[in-house]
Amino acid sequence: FIESIKDCLEDVALHGKYLNDKNLKHFDRLIDVLADYQRQNKAELADNPHLLGLLDIIIKCLSSQYYQNAFKQLKLSAKSMMGYEKLFLVRCPSYFTSYEGKHQELLTGTLLDIMLPRYVEIFAKFIPSISEWNRSLIRAVYHITDVLNHGASISSSCSKKIGEHLSLIDSIIAILNEPSLIKNIDEKLLKPETILINSAIVLMTNLIYETTILGHVKQKQVTSTFLTLTNSKNDTIQLNAYMMLAYIMNEDDLKKMTNPGKILSAITDILRRTLQSGDGQERNNKIDLLTASLKGLVQHDQIKEEILHQNLLQLIIDCSLKLVGPAKQSSLETLWAMTFNEAGAEILKNNKLFLDNIKVFTTQRDDEGVRKAADGLIWKLVKEPEFIAKVEEKKETEDATRTITEVVITADGTTQTITTTVPAESAQRTYLYDMMISYCHADKDLCYKIHKYLTDQGYKIWLDLDNMYGPAMSAMADAVESSEFVIMCMSDSYKQSTYCQAEAEYAFKCKRRLLPLIMTKGYVPDGWLGFMIGSRIYVDYGRFDFDTACQKLQNEIQLQRSQSLPPKKHANMGGHTLPVKTAVEEKPAASPEVVKKPEVVKKPEVVKKPEISIPAQHLQRQPKHTYAQLSIERWSEEDVLDFLANTKLHSMMPLCENMNGAALIQLYKMCKAKANQTYQLLNIQLKELHRTTLPIAVYTRFLSEFAKLQDSKRKPSFAAQQQYISEYLPFDIILDSQANPVLTLKMVETYGQDIQVLEQLTKKKFSNLLRY
Repeated sequence: FIESIKDCLEDVALHGKYLNDKNLKHFDRLIDVLADYQRQNKAELADNPHLLGLLDIIIKCLSSQYYQNAFKQLKLSAKSMMGYEKLFLVRCPSYFTSYEGKHQELLTGTLLDIMLPRYVEIFAKFIPSISEWNRSLIRAVYHITDVLNHGASISSSCSKKIGEHLSLIDSIIAILNEPSLIKNIDEKLLKPETILINSAIVLMTNLIYETTILGHVKQKQVTSTFLTLTNSKNDTIQLNAYMMLAYIMNEDDLKKMTNPGKILSAITDILRRTLQSGDGQERNNKIDLLTASLKGLVQHDQIKEEILHQNLLQLIIDCSLKLVGPAKQSSLETLWAMTFNEAGAEILKNNKLFLDNIKVFTTQRDDEGVRKAADGLIWKLVKEPEFIAKVEEKKETEDATRTITEVVITADGTTQTITTTVPAESAQRTYLYDMMISYCHADKDLCYKIHKYLTDQGYKIWLDLDNMYGPAMSAMADAVESSEFVIMCMSDSYKQSTYCQAEAEYAFKCKRRLLPLIMTKGYVPDGWLGFMIGSRIYVDYGRFDFDTACQKLQNEIQLQRSQSLPPKKHANMGGHTLPVKTAVEEKPAASPEVVKKPEVVKKPEVVKKPEISIPAQHLQRQPKHTYAQLSIERWSEEDVLDFLANTKLHSMMPLCENMNGAALIQLYKMCKAKANQTYQLLNIQLKELHRTTLPIAVYTRFLSEFAKLQDSKRKPSFAAQQQYISEYLPFDIILDSQANPVLTLKMVETYGQDIQVLEQLTKKKFSNLLRY
């Protein structure tokens, strides 16, 4: 029976036979029944040889010219599909997606290789007329999204293939943004419009973990599209819309929202209701989606604060302890992200019952994702402070002496150990590795390529090749401490990964040299990652070809090595290169006769260093007042210090020593955007520089004084006919023809230095105005 179906289908696929045969509709129904039967009996029939043979013919139908012709011949005016159209556009894709056997990844990948360019052509033809789509066309497009969903849910390799055709993503976004489809969404998955929108948004949530696609969607700035869908009548569409928002919103999107906490409240309210509902796979799927949305949202510092403000931490703790599978892992990773908030970390650290349970989770071997997330929590709450203390202690001993041990192999084959003790300032710091590569699993292909390039250049690299969930945190810490450089492979996926944030922040705290790389085209680091990178030079692999980018990376490595900093000198707020403890020279060629062992540090008696306060030159500075006559952007470094001295902000002066006016404005913007985080960073830096703290009163007064200064520097308008003047005119001063001469001279005296071009007062008529 099945063999006869195969023979008939092969004639259709290869030779176009029976396309106009009236009996084709009965044949169509047979395939539909077989697809349903295969779905309902997955375990028994998954790899049945007869059905596999039929699947092979189905794939030939889908990849034949007759499929594409059937699609292109669909008419907007047609009320229903013809027999062969339904066979190619509905039944064949439906049968294909019903197969879930061991060959599905290979078969789906093969089909996508053929069909993705054709899908691009189909969408290019039909998307412009999307508002006129009839039920038949909507149904046919749905089955394209269903095949794409089938691939995206199987493996990341299929998602990557789709990511190579970004115009497809644009077409899916167009579907999700189409009013004629959105207005027909119903509560149940009954209407064709609802089914299509649901399939399209599920496809987007499946693809969002592919870093190229995520970056592309974020660049499209479609937050409003998904905000609209959160008001959908259909629960599944609504939940997936929240999921998308959690991953595509950036810091600017949150700042523009009147009430960003509303999204968090909506997600957690639905989560509470779902947790209280009965059991079942649908309930579990919703919980997985909701906890994944929380994990995506918590990457933003503003959402961390909202979680504390709305007292939601206990709800997430309960989820981490009671749920299982993906929901448990997402909840643990959300809590791990909360440990990067000082108040959140303190609450979790003081919850003994929670910590005891998490320690148990670290021993689980049946769920690696849960175990690694629990390990990360224990790292941040318990182990990291201990590791940092050891690093600081080691730094103190290195300030005194360093012992270098070498094993020399003599001519007769015996070994001789030579130990040399040298002052720390003259010793060369040696590392087990030249570099550690910190990366996200989604970017592994390019990272492996960079790793091979650097290895070929002779560098010793630490790389976790099995980076699905990141290495054990203690292994990561050892790798950071044993490496001269830490390469940060930045992308949207990297920024959203708590594992990557833990690696990057530990490297930052250990004062390793950081080498930031952009992994995807158009990516701009923001949030915690943008704050950490600051003004560092980064290498953009998304902008340059691979060889050019690698050469730039080589140049940056050599540049940083040639600019080694003294042990007690630290980077400023702008985020310039962080120091390594001592100078590091070029790596010498390996010698077959000398094998260096890791250095052994002789621990001297630790002498408590005296407290250091603000340098006397700052406290005794006699400020000039010339800065008051200049715009802030034109201030020199001396002008900045004069302003701080004049306003009695002496504690800020060591932090702003190398800042000009433009840099000071950037610091103020950082303070306004993230007051608490910036204060903590300034406080840490001042403590490291001068063993003193930044009083909160000084910090808040700095904000106040600078705000007052900015207000006083704003240029007033002196136009009697102001309603006729465009605010975009490129003039520094605008006077009407009735202007008082005394007032004019006073303005020139006050603001003259800010005027970019003022060779002479030239009278020019412009709508009855004189412009200077």
